[in-house]
Amino acid sequence: MKILVAGNKNYGLAEAIGKRFKQAYFCSRSSGYDFDNPQDIKKFISLSIEFDIIILCSALNKFKQSILLIELFNFLKNNMLNNKKIIVIGSNYDRVKRGLSAFYPLEKQCLRHISECLSMIGVYDNAPKVTLISFGLMENKKEKYPDRKTLKMEECVDYIEWVINQPNHIHINELSIDHLQKL
Repeated sequence: MKILVAGNKNYGLAEAIGKRFKQAYFCSRSSGYDFDNPQDIKKFISLSIEFDIIILCSALNKFKQSILLIELFNFLKNNMLNNKKIIVIGSNYDRVKRGLSAFYPLEKQCLRHISECLSMIGVYDNAPKVTLISFGLMENKKEKYPDRKTLKMEECVDYIEWVINQPNHIHINELSIDHLQKL
């Protein structure tokens, strides 16, 4: 099983993925991929041919994570590379409904809706399988929210691995995981 990750292997969830899956290949600014550059998106998508699992966990803004997902899915489907699994890392922050000046929650809502649509294509058609995993507060944000309980990175990777190993006759469309704050 070959894993391609859009994310910085030296930070956050991507780093934890790299510790678990030693042979994973990472694409981020630190490895010469700038997903703000359309040419680098095309280069990443072309590279995906060589991999079984593609994990999109870059914290991209300006809806770039959604754009990357759509272009990757369409490329794989159009080239009949339908045995691929795409795991998209979202955020439970997309459930925030109060007025905010930041676009982050909207970007994650968009990502969730696109993932839902593409996931259902994989259920009813011969297409790549898309799973959205939305995590709540992870331990890399503990300093910003010291009073909150956070998800351990290794635990998050456990859920990613669980999705990777799902039986072939089912499809896990979406997971949304939060740490209980009151125990």
